[in-house]
Amino acid sequence: KVVVIESYHQGYMWDKQYYQAILDTLAPENEVTHFEMDTKRLPKNQHPKRADLAWQFIQQQQPELVILADDNAVNYLHRRLNASQIPVVYLGINMNPREYHLNEYKNFTGVLERPLLRRSLLLLQRILPPTKHRKILVLFDQSDTSKLAAEYISKQQLSMLSDVEVEILQLKQLNEWRKQVLQAKDNGFSAIVIALYHAVRDDQDQSVNAEDLLKW
Repeated sequence: KVVVIESYHQGYMWDKQYYQAILDTLAPENEVTHFEMDTKRLPKNQHPKRADLAWQFIQQQQPELVILADDNAVNYLHRRLNASQIPVVYLGINMNPREYHLNEYKNFTGVLERPLLRRSLLLLQRILPPTKHRKILVLFDQSDTSKLAAEYISKQQLSMLSDVEVEILQLKQLNEWRKQVLQAKDNGFSAIVIALYHAVRDDQDQSVNAEDLLKW
C-alpha cells in the first residue's frame, strides 16, 4: 500500500506525469492513493493546514510506503514521517536534502531535481543571433520551488558563457509579469526563458490559470 503526497495538484502536468509513471510501475499489484497539497494555487498561509490534512490522510491509509513529491511535501511532513518510521521515497527536491536532515533519516531515500542551466544556455547561445553581448531574462514565479531553483542557478559559475548575461526575476503578480515581458526587448534582452509560472497571482490574489499565462 503506497501513498503519494503531491506538493501540487493533478492538473499540473509535472504531477500528472510522475503519478502516471508511479501507477504504471506499481499498480495493480500494489494499492496506490494520493493526496494533493495544492500549494501552487493556494496562498502560503494555507499550506500548513493542507499539510495537516495530508498527514491525516497518511494515518488513515496506514501505508507501507510514502512517496513525497517536491519540496513542500518534504518540508511539512518529513519530521512526522521520520518519527513514524514509515519508509519514504522523495522526488523533485530542489533544496539540499541536508537542510531537511534527510541524510540523518534511515528510512528516507530519493531523487533530486537540478536545472540543466549550462546545457540550456549553450543551446540558447547557438540559436540566438551572434552579437558581442547577449542578455537573457529568466522568469520565475515566487513559489518556494522557484526560490530554491533560482538560488541554485544564481550560485552556478557562468564564466564559460562570458558573452551571455543572465538576469533572474522572481515575480508574484500577473501585471508585473506582463510588464517585464512587454519591456524585455527595450531593456536589451535577446531572449526570455519561462522557468516556473504556476504560482503567479492576479490583483485579487487569486491563482492565475497557468496555461492561459503561458499562451499569453
